[in-house]
Amino acid sequence: MSFIPRLDLLLADLEGLAGAVMFPALLYLGSRLALTWTVRLHWIVGAFLSILFGVLVALLLFGMTATFFRNFPARVTLSLFASIVLLAANVCSAWSFILFSQGWASYESSRQLDPGAFADLYLWHFIDMIPGFKVWETLGVQAPIIAKGPIAGLPLLAFRVCVGLPILALFVKWYDLVKSKGQPPPGPG
Repeated sequence: MSFIPRLDLLLADLEGLAGAVMFPALLYLGSRLALTWTVRLHWIVGAFLSILFGVLVALLLFGMTATFFRNFPARVTLSLFASIVLLAANVCSAWSFILFSQGWASYESSRQLDPGAFADLYLWHFIDMIPGFKVWETLGVQAPIIAKGPIAGLPLLAFRVCVGLPILALFVKWYDLVKSKGQPPPGPG
């Protein structure tokens, strides 16, 4: 194969990878802006929008089947995993902010508590759930926000049980399927 066709293949792979990175990033930013705006507009409006986004997260989780894994390349599957985690982090951060702003829950943090700070908390917890690595313990990084009491901990528990565990289980299922097909581990394309 000559240089030009190889360059065309490389460019196509890079375009696919860019799309796989951009989709979760744009979904995260768009949902974060929408939820932050609606929660500050009125907590009921924010709660309603977060429920709609929560339904979307559930539908995406239920749509990740072995058939889906077989029909789409690794970049699409990994992009969808990231999208679900980021969207769920925004949904749960909206609920934490609602609980905090209404005075129904208490949190402790060295930074100002806003929906973005709570979103960071959920991403921290997702990384903390990766089995066997103890990422934050190894790096000596503490949680950015501490939930004080059971009401404050409910959105965290919901995130861990309803999103974190299923995503990790689906990732293992997908990886096992890729290995059983005799393909090399997923790369950029």
